[in-house]
Parts: sequence; structure tokens; C-alpha cells
Amino acid sequence: MSKIGRKPIQVNNVQVTIKGQDVHYKGPKNSGVYAVPEELTAVLQDGMLTLQVSQNSSKPNRDVNRVWGLHRALLFNSISGAGADFEKTVKINGLGFKAVASGNNLVFSLGYSHKMGLLRKGYCRKTIGSCSR
Repeated sequence: MSKIGRKPIQVNNVQVTIKGQDVHYKGPKNSGVYAVPEELTAVLQDGMLTLQVSQNSSKPNRDVNRVWGLHRALLFNSISGAGADFEKTVKINGLGFKAVASGNNLVFSLGYSHKMGLLRKGYCRKTIGSCSR
């Protein structure tokens, strides 16, 4: 049994419908269709989507486990991306290291002889938190 494949997928603010081997999802950020292979079946219960091994699978157990975990991870990424923006948290750790938002730039002081700047694009939102010790 695949450890990743048996984990359920929460579908909080994404509308999910299952039509045969196709999983249709629609959220505030994206919508699409994911085709589940014939070795697996998708089941939606109580706001949780699970992938299960179908009874008529002809492949050996080890091959099904690989496919099961892979498609669960791909389906999770598709559904979570349809519901929320991508988020990246960067922790700057060190004495005297800091980041400052200056207009459209993010200026890092990381101990080098010069400061490093990063231009913010229009679709990026960057927030700088306070120092926590």
C-alpha cells in the first residue's frame, strides 16, 4: 500500500466532481480536468477526495503503488493550486542580515560588501515580518 497514495485530499474551497476516470475541479484561482489512470478510482466523501486502487487492476502491486502515489501528489498539487496562491516563506537567519522593501524592490543585506536587490513583479506580493527571537 502506498503511503502517499492513501492520504486524503482536502477540497476546502474547490468544487470537485468526478465523471468516470476524470476529476473536474474548479476554484477561485484555476479550473481543470485531471484524468486518473484506469488502475485507480477517485472517491469524494465529506469534502475529502481519495484515490483507491480499482479491483480490476492487472498490474503487479508494486507498480500500482508507484502510480497511486504519483497521481495522488499531482492531483493534490492541481487542486491546492486552484484554491490558493503559491506561497514561499524565506527566513533570513544571521546577525545583521535583513531585508527592506523599497518601492518595487526588495533589498537584502546579507553580509556581502554590497546590497542585493530583487525587483518585485506585478503579480508578486511580498511582505516582510518583524524580527522574532
